[in-house]
Amino acid sequence: MSSSWPIACRALRPEGGRLHVHGVVNTKEETHDQYSEKVRQRIETIMRDIHRERNNYKCEIEHIEKVKPYGPRLDHLVVDLLLTEIPP
Repeated sequence: MSSSWPIACRALRPEGGRLHVHGVVNTKEETHDQYSEKVRQRIETIMRDIHRERNNYKCEIEHIEKVKPYGPRLDHLVVDLLLTEIPP
């Protein structure tokens, strides 16, 4: 996971928004879907930590794109996430 993710989450409006998260996946260890779900959970947690005084956030995977092979059993992916504030 990247140290830039909290910065990206802080740049979103408090109501939420979209993030396009790039990463390299070792396909020997996990599938694209498994990696994307880990990213989704981590971003959702970061948003909750940043906006503790507000409501919780829902983070949905909108799209997973394999950009290109990066090396043997390595794929460059982009995970598109939609974050929305959950109303009280």
